[in-house]
Amino acid sequence: MQSHQLHTYLNPVVIFSNANQKGFTLISGKSNADHWESKGSTGFVFHPFVSNDKHPPVFIQADFIEHFEMEKVNALEFNIGSANVPDKEVFYDHKESFEKVVEEMQEAISATNLDKVIASRVKKIEIAPDLNLTDWLCNLNKEYPHHLNYLIYYPGKFVWMGSSPELLLKLENQEFRTVALAGTKKDSVAEHWTKKEIEEQKIVTDFIANALKGIGVDDVLQSELQTVNAGVIQHLKTEFRGRLNAKVSVGEIAKILHPTPAVGGIPKALSIQTIEQLEHYERTYYTGFLGYINKNNTELYVNIRCAEILKSHANLYIGAGITASSNPTKEWFETERKAEALTSIYALSKD
Repeated sequence: MQSHQLHTYLNPVVIFSNANQKGFTLISGKSNADHWESKGSTGFVFHPFVSNDKHPPVFIQADFIEHFEMEKVNALEFNIGSANVPDKEVFYDHKESFEKVVEEMQEAISATNLDKVIASRVKKIEIAPDLNLTDWLCNLNKEYPHHLNYLIYYPGKFVWMGSSPELLLKLENQEFRTVALAGTKKDSVAEHWTKKEIEEQKIVTDFIANALKGIGVDDVLQSELQTVNAGVIQHLKTEFRGRLNAKVSVGEIAKILHPTPAVGGIPKALSIQTIEQLEHYERTYYTGFLGYINKNNTELYVNIRCAEILKSHANLYIGAGITASSNPTKEWFETERKAEALTSIYALSKD
């Protein structure tokens, strides 16, 4: 390993553990935004919600790669106070301003052919400057072993970390898998799925089913609707499996699926336009996608349950699916529940 102090790296570096992976993988190398779409490339892609000159895709080439067990992660250090990362502030919605965004999105749904759109916001938490972020990462992985858990550092630009339960696509020797994940409720047997949540998940399922028909995925199998746990909350999930045509690249299929209605809305173009008009901040890499790519094995996740780490605080990114039947106050509390996925583990990490 090059160094035990990740904050001293000069090239971008990512440490991650895919769902059910035993241990972690560390990749470091130069970043080339164009290479992630090239067949045969090996590395880690970190793609924004909307790609632009200010926030382009990042592809960390696997110039250095190492796989190691959980106990070795504890020997790594990432001290945010010593990292080369800029500080910044964004707009932090309070309850009333977020509910206003939800209401404005419902007005857009009534006035257009929008079926669903995602409202999101940023929650600020103070962090200790001497916190070792790899401790937080290890605790995330212990609590959420079925998620992608990651920490990515691009010197001079950003630090992000997160724990995503949402698979965008997995490809193993042309065997393809993806999921439709939507709807959120407390992990409680006393609370049942509402009509709004079931409809919200069906929108995502139908979008993916229709998308797969036109992008070269053969013999598609669709699972029954199921409930899955994600810490203190639950989601509805439908799984898809099939075989990808060898002529179709990972980049092509990722661009067709991204953003899914679970993080953008439906129709896709109009939902993106609505989000950019009504939300009070720029999402950058929140609700983009990320993950490991090589010619035989690719695993990409949607960048949710995540935070951008700054010098003195962390910006947590959280959202909720909005339909005509949404209750703005309930949507606010849904985002609060989602924030607990990270804040509860941070509380353990700083002790």
